Amino acid sequence: MKHIFSILAACALAAHAEITVYGVTGLQYVPTGDIAEEHRFGGALTATMDNDPSWHTALRSAWLDQRLEIALSNTWALVESDSVGFGAKTTSSFPVVPSLKFVLDHDQTTWQAWSYAVGFSMPYGAYGAVTWRLKLPVLSPSVTVGMGTPIKTFHAFGGLKLDLCDLDRNRLPVSLIGDASYGGSTRTLGESAEAFWSLGVSTDVGRNLTFRVFHRVDRHYDAPFDHQNSGTSYLQLAWNFDGVKVVPQSLEKNP
Repeated sequence: MKHIFSILAACALAAHAEITVYGVTGLQYVPTGDIAEEHRFGGALTATMDNDPSWHTALRSAWLDQRLEIALSNTWALVESDSVGFGAKTTSSFPVVPSLKFVLDHDQTTWQAWSYAVGFSMPYGAYGAVTWRLKLPVLSPSVTVGMGTPIKTFHAFGGLKLDLCDLDRNRLPVSLIGDASYGGSTRTLGESAEAFWSLGVSTDVGRNLTFRVFHRVDRHYDAPFDHQNSGTSYLQLAWNFDGVKVVPQSLEKNP
């Protein structure tokens, strides 16, 4: 915990929410009800800060006027089941596990903005999520709540993001993020699925790069001691861009 707090203290700037470990845009782990990225494409590399780090890669792209998001990740779960416990379930080093999100509706006024979306993303399965943001000077909160199920389990999740703003309510490159989820079995009463809370901060590095650090704590699972998670810290580097732009050349030469 000491090293995570030292990094948090050193990060004077932070930015919007980025790609989650599971690929889709959201908070640290849970999806949101919107596609908040300013850029059309993005990729992220995430690693744990321990002696034997696990690596997670993800890609995303937004279409249809930022209403449809297609994402890929190499991680489909950090908790496969209550009996297996905490441990990254990855397919390869390259992101291949797909997830989708479609924003059904969104609106904003001078003081607030809201949106809700449906999608499919492991480990939450088919899900729905709502995000509401209050636009205030100095500090603007965004609240996300949602539910999902991949049939065998159910998940209730949510999160809070605090954006630092100027006195005109314009976002500054600073955000603090927290999210949590509780999952249970739809077949066995009392059996838990993925259940955790996490806190983090992210920092813009230039116009396209974002550096994030976050810490996750899981509930106790019915699994061996080495598959419990009393606290794991993560570092993430994300790159967001709008694609290749071709500048048209004039057909006529200047005299």
